[in-house]
Amino acid sequence: MNLDQLLASVREQTGYNLKRLEEKFSGMDEETLNKKPSANSWSPAECFNHLIVSNHLYLKHFPGITDKNRDKMRTSSEYKPTLTGKILVSMVNPENVKKGKAPGFMDPSKSTVKAGVVERLQEDCKKILSIADVSEQLDLNKIKVPLSVTSLIKLSLADTLLMLAHHCTRHINQAERAAGIK
Repeated sequence: MNLDQLLASVREQTGYNLKRLEEKFSGMDEETLNKKPSANSWSPAECFNHLIVSNHLYLKHFPGITDKNRDKMRTSSEYKPTLTGKILVSMVNPENVKKGKAPGFMDPSKSTVKAGVVERLQEDCKKILSIADVSEQLDLNKIKVPLSVTSLIKLSLADTLLMLAHHCTRHINQAERAAGIK
């Protein structure tokens, strides 16, 4: 995959996720959003809250990313995943059916999620689209974003965008199953 294809994939997935959030979840009341399909499963709202918490750990680094990295113009069109990025992208890929365990601070299953969770996730999706647009000419392999759990490990911006798009798709799929819609 080259960087243009990666950005196209991020845009396509994120646009589709925005559409699904609008069409399937925007009109849901708080009670329905918080209804769990079983005691050990997340409700749609918990899926969305998990995404908001985990997205924030990356999105907080995006403001000004183009200004700080203006000198890192794309010299190659090839996507070169970092080892950590390759592992994380694979783990959150919607096609990966293996369940993962969310770190404790990202696990929303112990509380009721308040209204507005769908709108907050839609805002996150718009931020992902925005950074994909403004970073079009930059070398997405060279720009680094700290890993959510430690700033000692960094992902490329390419890894980060692809991971965010896959992660959102994966958990919106989960939310649809939890709500009994498809």
